[in-house]
Amino acid sequence: MRIERKVLDRMIEYGIELTSVEAVEILFVFVSTLITSSQEMRKEEKEEEEEEDVFERDQYLLGSVVHLIKHEDAGVLFQV
Repeated sequence: MRIERKVLDRMIEYGIELTSVEAVEILFVFVSTLITSSQEMRKEEKEEEEEEDVFERDQYLLGSVVHLIKHEDAGVLFQV
């Protein structure tokens, strides 16, 4: 399992909230390979699991992270 997936799994498991634009930007840079992975990375992952399963898991993780974005100020939340 790739480190990006492990980090997202733990954030979701422990409910770690993203409360600033900077935190979200840093996280998205870190997990960008899950969003736009190259064919070479997919070949490596295919050996580990079926490609469709990897894609579905990545989509689930990224979709779940959205629910961790929180802020009391609606203006800041909108920026995030």
